[in-house]
Amino acid sequence: MRSFLFFILGLFLMVSCETSPEIAPESGLDYFPLRVGDYQIYSIEEIQIQNSIEQRFKYELKHKLIDSAINLEGGYSYTIQRQTRSNSSLPWQLIDLWTSSQSGREAIIKEGNVSYVKLTFPAINGLEWNGNSYNTLGGDQSCGDNKDHACDVYKLISLGDEFALSNGLTFNETLTIIQSENTDLIVKQDVRTEVYAKNIGLIYKESVVLEYCTSSNCLGEQKVDKGLRYKQTIKEYGSE
Repeated sequence: MRSFLFFILGLFLMVSCETSPEIAPESGLDYFPLRVGDYQIYSIEEIQIQNSIEQRFKYELKHKLIDSAINLEGGYSYTIQRQTRSNSSLPWQLIDLWTSSQSGREAIIKEGNVSYVKLTFPAINGLEWNGNSYNTLGGDQSCGDNKDHACDVYKLISLGDEFALSNGLTFNETLTIIQSENTDLIVKQDVRTEVYAKNIGLIYKESVVLEYCTSSNCLGEQKVDKGLRYKQTIKEYGSE
């Protein structure tokens, strides 16, 4: 009788292991680490455009995970403190707080009141998903079984490759995600990329989002009604 009970227990454990929702670190979780105390400091280059007039800004941005709490899904949500300063000689100034989590097989960041699916697991080359699954922003592409609703299709195009930044930092294992690659030069250009490094998180982000003049007197001339060119490059990271 005891042998039979051990046999049943063994079968139960085997089934439990096979159906567990846990994901191994090598499946990509370590490209999106969530550890209280971790921080990243970025150099920001930003160009805001209004009626073809450019305003240029350079500053530093700091992200730090300062707290965690159990969420409604039974996992943990992490608070990201965001601070900025004009240069390294000045004190940090608080901008706002974001939240981050790994919900099931998704890495999610809530930027203000808008949630984005930054990555899905397991991470494999060519993987695609709707980055706007948890918001109402739609997008320039079509999703769903019948391609019947607007979305932003994110695509993982590089996994495990070396990535060198313009500031001299090089990371041996990274993944690159194309969030949008709309290069239309008539109405709207929307090109966004993010790069993550293993055990660090986001190391580089670049966005070019431009809305062109479409009036009859300027159509096709690439005159920007409004737009943004943005680069975010990591310069320091660690734990405090």
